[in-house]
Amino acid sequence: MNQLLEIITEKAPNIYQLKPEISQKNLINFCQTNKFQLCYLDGININNKQEFFQGCISAFKLPEYFGNNWDAWEDCLTDLSWFQAYSYLFYYHNYQNFATNSPEDWQILVAILQDTIAHWQRQNIPFFVILSA
Repeated sequence: MNQLLEIITEKAPNIYQLKPEISQKNLINFCQTNKFQLCYLDGININNKQEFFQGCISAFKLPEYFGNNWDAWEDCLTDLSWFQAYSYLFYYHNYQNFATNSPEDWQILVAILQDTIAHWQRQNIPFFVILSA
């Protein structure tokens, strides 16, 4: 938890890789204490784009109109009007399955996350991404 606390208090919003050091329950408590909206995704069974989108529907509480494609994903991430917060933490545990099995889609995802972070920085809303093996 010390690394995570250091990131959100001392570093700019970005994509960070961490070794798993915190349980999901403690992560939830951590985010409540630090006023972060947690979007937690366990990728243990995510190997492709469609499985990723299915996991994100619940992690981000995506609206019913979400189109299950990269454009819709980016549109939702830069809107989040149904999931408003002062700050966001997207914690993607076991991300390596998707990264390894769908490398092209993984690169698209990373680019969208970088654009999303920049979008929310312009709004003065921190959006951190933590990738945990």
